[in-house]
Amino acid sequence: MSVVAVSLFLFLIFCVLGVSFSIILNLKERLAGCCSLQWMFVSILVLVFAVFLLRSHEDTFAGLDNSGYRLMARAFQAGRSIHSVDKVLLDVPFEIRNRVMLLQAMDERNTRDRSFLVKSLYTGETEPFFYPLLPLCAAGFDALVPGNALDYLVPVIGLLFAVIFLLVGMAYGGWLGVLFAAALLVGSPLPAWLLRGFYVESVASVLLALALIDWLTCPGGRRVSLFAYLALGLAISFHPAMIVISLPLLMMFALSREERLRDVVMGFLLFGAGSSVMIGMLMYACSPYGNLSWPTLQHNFTVSASHRITLACAGGIALVTIVAVLAKPAWSGWYRRLSENGKYIVTCIPLVLSILPILIAVVVWSQKTFVCGGLIEAGSAVRFWLGSVLVGAGLYVFISRQNARARMALTVAFLAVPVFTYLKGAEQMGLWSQRRMLPVYLILITGILPATASWLQSLLKNIPRPANLMAGAAIIIVLLLAGGSNPCRWPAPYTVRCDRGAWDWVEKIRAKIGDRLVFFDYYPYSVPFAVTGKTRALGLNEGAYGKVDEIMTWLSEKAEKEQVLIASAFENPGMEENTMLEPSFVESIQLGKVVSKGALPAERKAHTVKIQVLNVRPVGTNGPLPVLNKVLDNGPLALRGPWGKGRPIKVDGKMLPARWSREGSGVIGPVPLPGQTVQISMECAADRDDKVVGQVLQIKPPWGTAALSLAVSNEFTRVSGYILRPLDQPDDGKRTGIYRIHAEKPYDPAKAGIKGYENDLGARIHLIRIEAVKANSVDPSG
Repeated sequence: MSVVAVSLFLFLIFCVLGVSFSIILNLKERLAGCCSLQWMFVSILVLVFAVFLLRSHEDTFAGLDNSGYRLMARAFQAGRSIHSVDKVLLDVPFEIRNRVMLLQAMDERNTRDRSFLVKSLYTGETEPFFYPLLPLCAAGFDALVPGNALDYLVPVIGLLFAVIFLLVGMAYGGWLGVLFAAALLVGSPLPAWLLRGFYVESVASVLLALALIDWLTCPGGRRVSLFAYLALGLAISFHPAMIVISLPLLMMFALSREERLRDVVMGFLLFGAGSSVMIGMLMYACSPYGNLSWPTLQHNFTVSASHRITLACAGGIALVTIVAVLAKPAWSGWYRRLSENGKYIVTCIPLVLSILPILIAVVVWSQKTFVCGGLIEAGSAVRFWLGSVLVGAGLYVFISRQNARARMALTVAFLAVPVFTYLKGAEQMGLWSQRRMLPVYLILITGILPATASWLQSLLKNIPRPANLMAGAAIIIVLLLAGGSNPCRWPAPYTVRCDRGAWDWVEKIRAKIGDRLVFFDYYPYSVPFAVTGKTRALGLNEGAYGKVDEIMTWLSEKAEKEQVLIASAFENPGMEENTMLEPSFVESIQLGKVVSKGALPAERKAHTVKIQVLNVRPVGTNGPLPVLNKVLDNGPLALRGPWGKGRPIKVDGKMLPARWSREGSGVIGPVPLPGQTVQISMECAADRDDKVVGQVLQIKPPWGTAALSLAVSNEFTRVSGYILRPLDQPDDGKRTGIYRIHAEKPYDPAKAGIKGYENDLGARIHLIRIEAVKANSVDPSG
């Protein structure tokens, strides 16, 4: 595994450094004319970017794709292979294995740890849930670089792109060019946030942007480097959707006047070499969306709108590319004459090509709602000042006759807009889903940088003093506003490190757990423990909360043979079926994250992850009875269905967790010996809105005698009572059982005009406590 990971990382870094070196060669003459102060300015900016970009995210509990990629890399780092057998899953009885999966049904792709697909519950065979190229490259990077380097691969590549971008700005525009480049990089939160995390779109976007820079900066007569072709193909291997941008760039490279047939053929071969990594993954690693066979492509085209638009655009672009390359002699002369004689006709062609697909997408296409939503969110990622600069620079590029390559680059960016805005609009997940817009944004700013930076510099040279000083000051102010307004107003995406410290915290708990079986009652918390295969961790999916009984039966049986732990995200109820739950240790950590509806506005928010680890002890026939102390905080332990929705109760200005009881709601409680008594205490409220005063709850004990009646007022109240187990009742040896709750007059909120609730509610219960008491210490009749 390490050999594969290191090889893929070296292949990636070979491509990135190769195209970067080619760009520097392109800029060599221009950079030679830059003064030492400009170099110092760029050096300072590079240090600033390094400080921000090398503060990587540590997505561990996010439960999103970037977290899945990162945890997959951690698994490879720990020695897990691409294909393996999940022995922990196979230890679970087959009938309940689906309870510890992400989804209960196996009719779609399913996983136990969000990073590896479980191919079959029968065999436990696994393969990567996502294409594993980025995780493998990160694992290879970590194997070669001392220390814990895994999280820094994407930030390092992002920093390298920032350095090249600033150098391009300086080479073409001097001081103003550097400032313009910096404003484009920091004005939007997309690069600052996405280049610090495990986003495949980030690496793919940088590869595309570097290849485009290589082509844009080629001096007259110099051909684009072969590394640029390789980068275009490798970008597709990181994310297949990049084909929508990669193919038109490939066409542009191949149709350049400087390109000879031999170079074009070599370029296409290297493009194929880069994209062949994807084919290798499909053949030997995984195929999340099926293989490349025609039936699979046809199926994806039919059932998935995202696949449909991507495949349609890619197919159309591929067809145009082939025709354009083969028919180049026929149309190149016509285009050259048109360029020489026409003033604005040539500039209008790419402008129309840019706008037309967007207009079709937002007016005609059935998915136009998502496209419009994506466009609106794209606007939220730039806001007024940066948006104004981008619009101004784009208009200059289109109306200027000297910037043919820049116009073509912007045309590519706009052609991709319908695809990526649809993908963005279909995912309303704040900053995470903004990854869909990063490729378009990087291609856009890359396309306008050289031409606009050069124009800004020449503009000041052509304005006589002292007017040029005032114009320069105005340009600087606008660029400072474009680059600084968003970071100053919403600094969170630029400064917050998502889940910082989470992995070290997980490793600390993992060391305490050791080789013991641990069951998590909250699935997301189990993921980082289960993914490496080093911990025997299982997590209960939320859909199985009402079916926890069979799992607890199995765990109680396991507890009789070996040490078993329960890691709970909720309050400890003290007991479960045939077991006592004894506190072992508690660990908590406060993690930072950014919350936003779109890209901006975005704010920092801290959230606490708390795990209470409990020892599972079997209840002996003659041993002490456990005590139930169940807080109804949505935790599944000690509950048996059915239960209603959770809804807090406000008491003395505080919100206490609570949950509606329903007819037959059950809790696991202690079963005393015949002749002994249990005390049942509850904190609850009837909270009826149907003009009925209060509620009477009836608690039926597991031994089948008469139920205990407890009167509950509409307001928060504490009630208690006793149930005596008859002395003459046979003892079956069970020391735990289910206490069932019924209501004398079930409450149907719909009759009071309140929708969304069941029609058999009892009371909102905050706490249920059941404990055995001495027979002579109470008067059961009272």
